[in-house]
Amino acid sequence: MDELMQFLQERKGIDTITIYVRWDEIECPTFSAKIQGRGFNIVVLCNGITGNTMNNVCQLLDRNKIISYITDLNSEMVEGVDYVPLFTGANFDFFQKNVFLSRTEIKQSGLSKRIIFAHQVLNTHYFGKLIVLPNRNVYSNPSKTALGTIETPMIQLIATEFSKNHAWRVIRNSEKCRKCLYHDLCPSPTFYENIMHVDCIISDERC
Repeated sequence: MDELMQFLQERKGIDTITIYVRWDEIECPTFSAKIQGRGFNIVVLCNGITGNTMNNVCQLLDRNKIISYITDLNSEMVEGVDYVPLFTGANFDFFQKNVFLSRTEIKQSGLSKRIIFAHQVLNTHYFGKLIVLPNRNVYSNPSKTALGTIETPMIQLIATEFSKNHAWRVIRNSEKCRKCLYHDLCPSPTFYENIMHVDCIISDERC
């Protein structure tokens, strides 16, 4: 971990670096202090933690961001925690009813012209973001092949992504989407949609 943080710190001037850590790995206070001491942001990932424990987590981690996965509406939710839906392979209905947008929600989203134009050419969720996994590989989309490793020059990583387009310029350009009136109003495609084989996110009436 020290070797990785030293390497990232040498590149820190490129952009903000965020380290994602599982909650069971950060229970040691010195671990969190070591990461923060080097100037990195921390996002702590939790799953299946009860409300009381989550409150303790929030107090312990102070200003760090906390993300907890949610797979249904039965989970107890705590203020100050960002909840991210997790697809298990058996909760498609949960996503369709509570995650994917309805036509009404899209109409009421109040998007700026800038975002609408952006949806036509780039993925507003992932553009410019790279993910480094513990095996040192660098990805724009973890479900695709690696762009390189942390030793690969940044300009080469960027060029590879622009060439292969795993994430940054993935837009709604399927035949079904191109014929849809909501084409540029819908949010950019997410990795989940590919995993779930969904080509239309409108949940009240499928395109």
